[in-house]
Amino acid sequence: MEPLRIARWKSDARAAVSLYYDDGTDSAFEMVVPALLRRRIPGTFYLCCGWYEGDKAPQLARWSLCRGHPEIVLGNHTWSHCGVQGPEDLAGQLARNAEGLRAVTGLPARALVSAGIPC
Repeated sequence: MEPLRIARWKSDARAAVSLYYDDGTDSAFEMVVPALLRRRIPGTFYLCCGWYEGDKAPQLARWSLCRGHPEIVLGNHTWSHCGVQGPEDLAGQLARNAEGLRAVTGLPARALVSAGIPC
């Protein structure tokens, strides 16, 4: 009988890689997301929902297409990406952006959203 051991990575893989994409650009949605889905490779995309106000709202809404794909995770990258002016401003930027991400992804209000701070 083989001794009990803990695998370092899922399915006892030899290694793991995490792919993170900054800012949720058009090229990330149009080129990277399809490439990752074709290969079943996970990736996290950090979006700034404030970039998509007004006439750009459809560009944010299209990220909702990733909902049914567990490989694609949307993360919080602050509302404006313009830098924060202290802890309170950071908390407000993250909270506002998380609300936008939840609207796009359909996550419940209490669901955790990862954050990647700009710069």
